[in-house]
Amino acid sequence: MNKRSRILAMIAIIIAIIGILIVSQISTSFHIENRNVSDEKYEIWIIDIENCNVSVSFANDTHLFYAFDVKLSSVAFGSSSYSVEVRKTEKQVIFRGTTSVVSVDVTLGTAMQYDIWVRGENLDTTITYSNGALIDDTKVYFVHSGSCRFNLNEDVIANGNLDVSIRNSMLGSSIELIFIDINLPAGMNGVMNFDSESDVSIHDNIGWYRQIPPLDRIEYSTDPNEPPPLLSILAGAGVENPTVHAWLST
Repeated sequence: MNKRSRILAMIAIIIAIIGILIVSQISTSFHIENRNVSDEKYEIWIIDIENCNVSVSFANDTHLFYAFDVKLSSVAFGSSSYSVEVRKTEKQVIFRGTTSVVSVDVTLGTAMQYDIWVRGENLDTTITYSNGALIDDTKVYFVHSGSCRFNLNEDVIANGNLDVSIRNSMLGSSIELIFIDINLPAGMNGVMNFDSESDVSIHDNIGWYRQIPPLDRIEYSTDPNEPPPLLSILAGAGVENPTVHAWLST
């Protein structure tokens, strides 16, 4: 092979490599993973999304910091449709999406503690604590319209309180449909509060009791004194008349 042929061959190889790299960044599905776990609690923010399905769950993996599985409505560059930013100083991981994101599945590990924020418009969000997830002064925020599901299984490690807050979206729209499925771990108490006009259906109830007063709220708890560690679920004052389906167990 002469010099000219070798140069042309090298150019062809370079072009092929560039093409492979470009094609790998164009898709409808993307996976982003970080296995550099931290000793400190982090906030997980999923924001700037709409008309989207969101799920957050835990894997029994002590080496996993986070994993995001993202699906888009059409083929595109991932970098133009979403971003994942790790802010070490603020102890935050921020996922920002665009209107092309149709689903975000977040998997967290069990070596770390997290606070979770989901914020957007017309979202269907499911957050599930299970598989040895750590709980200790933990906060979960649903800040969006649409529907939400919160699941707590008994196989978590509860060293402190877990506060779940359901709020209006940033545009003032309210969640209309709420699903609560609770199986408390041993030693943990629970309380949940909704507006008095809420349509609350309790499908299963083991060890939770309607508390009266208050008269202006619908409140169920396992102990009226609410001793810690405590799961607290609260729909904010602006979340009016949601339909709530609950399965409660101790």
